[in-house]
Amino acid sequence: MPHLQLFLLGAPRAVVGGQTARLRTRKMLALLAYLALEPGPHPRRDLSALFWPGPPTPSRNALRVALHHLNTALGPGLLVGTAGTLELLRTCMWSDAQALIEAAKSGTVPVPVADLDQWPGEFLLGLELQASAEWDSWVTQMGLRLSQHADTLLSASAQSQFMAGRVPAALAAAQRRTELDPLNHGAYEQLVQLQRAAGRVVDAQQTERQRSDTLQREWGIGVRGTAHMRAGSRPALVGRSSLFQQMDEAWSRGQVVFLSGEAGVGKTRLAETFFAERQLDHFTVVAQAPDAVVPYAVHARSLRVNLAFLGHPPVPSRLRYELARTVPELWADRPRPLRTAAQRLRFYEAYIDFLAEVCPAYTPQLFENLHHWDQDSYQLGAYASAHGPPRGAHVRALMTFRPNELPAGMQGGLAAALEQGGAVVLEVPRLDIGGVHELLAQVEPNASGALADRLHRFTGGNPLFVLETASLLRASGGLTHPDYRELPRSREVGAVIARRFSRLSSAAQEVAQVAALAGAEFTFQVAVQVLGTELSVAAAFQELETAGIFQQERFAHDLLSLTAHDLTPPRVKTVVHRRLLTALRSTRASAATLARHAVAGECWPEAQALLLEASRDAADLLSSPVAQAFAAQAAALSTGPRSS
Repeated sequence: MPHLQLFLLGAPRAVVGGQTARLRTRKMLALLAYLALEPGPHPRRDLSALFWPGPPTPSRNALRVALHHLNTALGPGLLVGTAGTLELLRTCMWSDAQALIEAAKSGTVPVPVADLDQWPGEFLLGLELQASAEWDSWVTQMGLRLSQHADTLLSASAQSQFMAGRVPAALAAAQRRTELDPLNHGAYEQLVQLQRAAGRVVDAQQTERQRSDTLQREWGIGVRGTAHMRAGSRPALVGRSSLFQQMDEAWSRGQVVFLSGEAGVGKTRLAETFFAERQLDHFTVVAQAPDAVVPYAVHARSLRVNLAFLGHPPVPSRLRYELARTVPELWADRPRPLRTAAQRLRFYEAYIDFLAEVCPAYTPQLFENLHHWDQDSYQLGAYASAHGPPRGAHVRALMTFRPNELPAGMQGGLAAALEQGGAVVLEVPRLDIGGVHELLAQVEPNASGALADRLHRFTGGNPLFVLETASLLRASGGLTHPDYRELPRSREVGAVIARRFSRLSSAAQEVAQVAALAGAEFTFQVAVQVLGTELSVAAAFQELETAGIFQQERFAHDLLSLTAHDLTPPRVKTVVHRRLLTALRSTRASAATLARHAVAGECWPEAQALLLEASRDAADLLSSPVAQAFAAQAAALSTGPRSS
């Protein structure tokens, strides 16, 4: 049996027996990609609707023809199934995209995808199809998922290479992150930190200028400061004057300031602007998601950046020996492992002595992403905060975190610090509608007020979401266009929101899916009718409210609803639409609304009847074009009910 290789990262191609397969249409290659990345048998009716939307009979015929040509091109045995299902035999297939997914799950760099620093990039590059909206959504979400996996693995690779002393490889991996996504703030932060820790100050300064120039070019406004920032480069802030004053008061009291808020709301920008306004030299340590499972990962990075920032000052040998447990280059031989609580305490004390003796004028720090910290670094930091001040090792820091991602142990420690008065938590909220108007005016002074209003509904006032959407509008010349009903969606924003949904319970995800598919008809009672028990739905509503995804039983903004819709699997959509049809029959829902759910739920006889009723309703309202459109849809269904 021939072996199939699918290269889906970059320009896609299929290779069989070492030779590139000649496929007659692009949809055949797209079908292979879908079957390769969505394991298991698929109903043929779903596949035909995905790639050839329209009346059932022509759709099924098109799939049948495509499968005939695929079997001819690939050889027999790779595509298997029954009269009603189809799947790709995975034991005789390999794809670079699947290798990347598996590597992300295991946390290792995949050999078959070549080196990650040579990762070819965009998923299904250049494969444009006239297919269903479901296909477009699947490609978008899979592309986001693969990009996120590649970025995570590159970040982990850069970190592990640096920890092992392979500096050039670490810098190459970090550099590749910025090349794959020029708007990736975390990638720039990591590259600058590694360059500074390696003593390449000039390279770090060049990276900072590159980041600033890129974001200035993309967004057209001043952007967040650098990892080593002085006064005079304050980014434009909108609606943050009150927060800035609270930060100033807390800093004057000697408190550690925690900035809490969702991704993209501007926590880092606020912190760096604060340091610049006070003319405070500082260094930044950015925790990454892989850090959470690596003991002392954040502590080791902080120590390296601290030493590089201070010009690698002399460190007493007794301290170097202990600190070499996390930074091996400080001692020739590996120190003995920590076996007892007393040994761990000695290590903690050495760190405090390092802060007091080597860093007497302790430099302020910005710690980003407390929610990604490993527990060991967190416990060490908590101990240093509680026991350091008597010896002059007082930590002066700003720290950022996302509240819904903070582990329970860290929440308890933060609560204790607040109770003792050593810290303050300030919430960084989304912008109100006035703030969005002001921010958009910086991007495009000639933009209309209608666009700013629409952006606020679309993004909920998240500054990153506003700027990313405005950037895409600028690229298409749409910042001053009068029609903003269909706003573009950024891949980076989609990834941010998808990560938020992934952290929800399955019950909350199901409620969000129902809300996205129901639209304006969604209510608590509708969710109960579709999903089952009232108690579980109530708990899911509370979870969605707490996570900031729902506000008063509705999505907080349009991007959340659109992403929830995209993340819902096709078969789940069909089932939910059927249940919504049943749930809404007892309400005053219009025939047009019921017809939408009947069509999406593949209830063909009911769909045809409801479309005809909707056509009559539209005609009664003197809306002839709409009436004709509904009638045409009903006529298209008259070719016969859809079957397997």
